[in-house]
Amino acid sequence: MTIEALRANLEPFESFPHAVARPHPGQVEIAANIARMANGSKFAFKEYPEGDPEYLLRQDRYHIRCVCAQWLGPFAERLLHAIGSITIELNSTTDKPHH
Repeated sequence: MTIEALRANLEPFESFPHAVARPHPGQVEIAANIARMANGSKFAFKEYPEGDPEYLLRQDRYHIRCVCAQWLGPFAERLLHAIGSITIELNSTTDKPHH
């Protein structure tokens, strides 16, 4: 919603910066989810309209371009790790099973 509210550019969420240049699994997933959710948006742009004074900046503010995937990505990775650890623990035994 922040991306749409600020009429941000979707280019930072394309796959190259995340899947190729810095392929952290959480970052890749978050960027892909943002791109998917914003696809077809009437407010976010794949490229800014040339000559429109509302879009004088060639890049969005740093917190929109980078923080979304690069900051939320590690949280997604930690959550997946925690789920994996909990799943293993819940399916484990610590006592001798009775025969």
